[in-house]
Amino acid sequence: MSRDDDLRALDPARSVVVEACAGSGKTWTLVSRLIRLLLAGAQPGDILAITYTRKAAREIEERLQHWLADLAVADDDRVGAFLAERGLDAQRDPTLIARARGLFEQVADARPGLTVNTFHGWFSSLLGAAPLSSGLRGLQLSERTGQLRDQAWAALMRRAGRAPQGELALALRSLLGQCGVAGTKTLAGALVDRRAEWEAWLAAHGGLAGALAHLRQFFGADAEDPVDVLAGDELLRRRCLDLARLLGQGTEAQQRKATAIEQACAQVDAHACFGGLRAQLLKQDGEPASFKPGKALEKLGVADSALALNEQVVARLVQCLNAQADLAAWALNEQGLQVAAALLDAYDRIKQNAGVLDFGDLEWHAARLLSDAQTGPFVQARLDARYRHLLLDEFQDTN
Repeated sequence: MSRDDDLRALDPARSVVVEACAGSGKTWTLVSRLIRLLLAGAQPGDILAITYTRKAAREIEERLQHWLADLAVADDDRVGAFLAERGLDAQRDPTLIARARGLFEQVADARPGLTVNTFHGWFSSLLGAAPLSSGLRGLQLSERTGQLRDQAWAALMRRAGRAPQGELALALRSLLGQCGVAGTKTLAGALVDRRAEWEAWLAAHGGLAGALAHLRQFFGADAEDPVDVLAGDELLRRRCLDLARLLGQGTEAQQRKATAIEQACAQVDAHACFGGLRAQLLKQDGEPASFKPGKALEKLGVADSALALNEQVVARLVQCLNAQADLAAWALNEQGLQVAAALLDAYDRIKQNAGVLDFGDLEWHAARLLSDAQTGPFVQARLDARYRHLLLDEFQDTN
């Protein structure tokens, strides 16, 4: 940032967003803005600064204390230079130097004091002050959740084992076959890690059934089997047979391909038809196979027609493959969400029995408290009465 940008960001009268790379001075800017707020008359207890990590929170607190301690004992020239770096002119307002020297004592004696916290730490304090009706009082934050997750996984396996042919067991076996134990745990655990986002999504889509219905529509899983649709496509069949007729006039290799295409078109089974066409016109990875009409077809004047027909048929086959991929993605998502939701349910029960919350719970319950018709106004009123200045360090959208 330029110096002008720095000074604009420090102005307490402005609401600003600073975006900059690591090491560019964002912490310097944030702590300097804190000092500008205090010099402008803000009370320490009115200020809330939030960051992601405890390390960053400690750095902000330590830098603020260090600067305020220096200001308390520095001579007039040093204090004036410090203020000038932050856009303030002590010559125009001689009271600034005395006020700057008094900030150390003001912040140290403030009750309530200036709040520097992490997002999760602040969420925890917010829930600790929640109304009794919220049902959250008395719950403790657990940072070591690995053992609880292992217990939840064991409970999930026991539940699936009690109904071997149930939806959960079938989905779990499918995932284990595709992803292995470690991959399945990682896939299901991702939902636990993003608990707040998942709960919000469920609330917006009417629970798990609504979420699955939304995904089913997104992936087109309600449509007919794309292979059945392709096998019934008469235009595609005519184009395949026209292409085979042209190739039958070419080289021996082209004639063999023509015969294979005709045999595929004659198949009654849709998947056999699709498999035969795919083997002749697509590579194993689903990409179009190389097609060159060659001199024989060029002499007959049908090379361009053969190229056009091949392109049209290949495009239709690729479209079918993409639709199959969407269905496979839908199946994986459906199974993954069923297993993950069951794991999350088991995990929540274990935490409830232990009387603990994790970081994801803090995010979700804090959001729920603020949005709930009963608790929201109470909590919001407390926040409005307490904090008038909010500073977020390294705030970013993680959705």
